[in-house]
Amino acid sequence: ETGHLVITTVHAPDAIETINRIIDAYPIANKEQILTQLASNLLGVVCQALVPRLDIEQRILITEILLSTVAVRNLIRRGELVEIRGHLDSEDNVNMYSFERCLSALVEKRIITTETAVIHSKYPNLLKLSAKQNLNDLLVKADTLGGEPEIVRKHEEKVLIIDEEEQDR
Repeated sequence: ETGHLVITTVHAPDAIETINRIIDAYPIANKEQILTQLASNLLGVVCQALVPRLDIEQRILITEILLSTVAVRNLIRRGELVEIRGHLDSEDNVNMYSFERCLSALVEKRIITTETAVIHSKYPNLLKLSAKQNLNDLLVKADTLGGEPEIVRKHEEKVLIIDEEEQDR
């Protein structure tokens, strides 16, 4: 409100939890005022984490970016922070995205495994992964373990359920 740019760090697992932690730093009696001020002044939230790569013994950066659009500001002002998840996961928003969209893109590019994406995702059901990609990752894992472990058989059953309308399966 005074024209100063403030950049800070908050230890939180995602953008929505970051906003929650900022709000929780103030007394509950001031919650409405804080929501209004935060909605008016927040420019964005950038979250980052490192996950193991598939090909080499290094980690790769994953990010989640929440920008303060009119819709996001209204949701913050009303205290409906859970609804922000829908804006992050919407494919219409190219400038902001969730960890799940970032993880899904890295799996598609074969930079990380599906298993890594699921482990590091807060909402694994929101990962957009093709059934073929999932099966390939598990088969590679099975091959390195020597044989066909139970996880591959279970995953094949899931592929059949997902692709039950395809006639060639």
